[in-house]
Amino acid sequence: MKKEIYQGPLSFFAILLASTIDAGAQGLLIGHIDFTTYYSTESNEWISEFRHGEWENPDARTPTDEVSLHARDIPVNHDAQVPEEVQGDRYVQPYANIYDFTGVPDGNPIWMFPRSDNGHSWPGFRNDQITGTFRSYVPSDDSRVTLEGPWMTLELINMTYAGSSNNPQFSLWQTLTSGEVLQWMATSDGIDSDDIYYMKENGHSHANIGFSSLGLYRIGYKPSAILEATGVSVVGSTKFVTFAIGTKAAWTASYYAGDDLIAGAVSGDESDSDMDGIKLLLEYAFNLNPISADFKILEAGNGTYGLPLINLVPSGTESVLQIEYIRRKASTNPQINYFPEFASSLTTGQWEVQTSETVTSIDANWERVVVTDSTDSSIENQRFGRVRVEVQEIISY
Repeated sequence: MKKEIYQGPLSFFAILLASTIDAGAQGLLIGHIDFTTYYSTESNEWISEFRHGEWENPDARTPTDEVSLHARDIPVNHDAQVPEEVQGDRYVQPYANIYDFTGVPDGNPIWMFPRSDNGHSWPGFRNDQITGTFRSYVPSDDSRVTLEGPWMTLELINMTYAGSSNNPQFSLWQTLTSGEVLQWMATSDGIDSDDIYYMKENGHSHANIGFSSLGLYRIGYKPSAILEATGVSVVGSTKFVTFAIGTKAAWTASYYAGDDLIAGAVSGDESDSDMDGIKLLLEYAFNLNPISADFKILEAGNGTYGLPLINLVPSGTESVLQIEYIRRKASTNPQINYFPEFASSLTTGQWEVQTSETVTSIDANWERVVVTDSTDSSIENQRFGRVRVEVQEIISY
């Protein structure tokens, strides 16, 4: 569904509340990150957190529901000479049946946190457990694990998605040295008791984590193990970890966390959680802060954030309408399109898209655009301008 929710200056009139909400978000984690799960025998509960930086430093531990992991919507480049900032996490689904479980058609994009270090966000799995806590056994109901060990399991419980795709899929697998693919989890065939990842007590491992579409994925899982001391199986409550796939999802995840991140009323495109009269999609499109009331019109010539500036400017002996706005560069794959438009009436609905523009680069992510109306005051005695923003739902690379 295309969304047209910016109607130019006429939609700017709103009650401006001087309020700031506390979303509790800490942003995105980048670097080598260990998704750490362990059982506390003191409190009799499972702990899930991200370890990052100094592994033993308590300040380098973050609960998994407070941050998101980011995959870049840039194609992966295996050339070691290519700078890290232009590397990406978008792969191409192989033409091989062994990868059908990802739910991605052959040749289509698949976004992935690979098992090997990608130089950006490299999540691994860690069980920070005191040796001797878990009982050793051979799983009798799982052909993927044939060796005895003090196993801890992570079971996939659910997946919640926020985005524009009609095929959001999550998968977790490892490719063995033999070339065999060891599938641990996949949502494409439904979620059931087979969607389990095994780890040994006090173990550390990496796997490929794949996503079929851009957007936000909140993965629910339960940890479990058998205690050596009692032989009792201890199963944790459902925990959550969130992945932000692409530029738009990463921007949202840098402001929201937990339940707020996937609640449309809070962080959806048409939400206005800071109550400043600006829909969230427009905050994203024009570099505004969605959790702090910052209603602002762009400053002419040098502004770097704000809603489009629409002015009447001289044109020879006449006057003409001009729109100045900032937009995200296409190279960042922002998932939105901008359409500067003009009309002589607000009742007929006949808006004219104008493509003649002057573009000035601001930085790696933003550029300034000036569009002048092709109809001046000698032709029409009234003109209206707007910038229409649409979510780009079909993306072709």
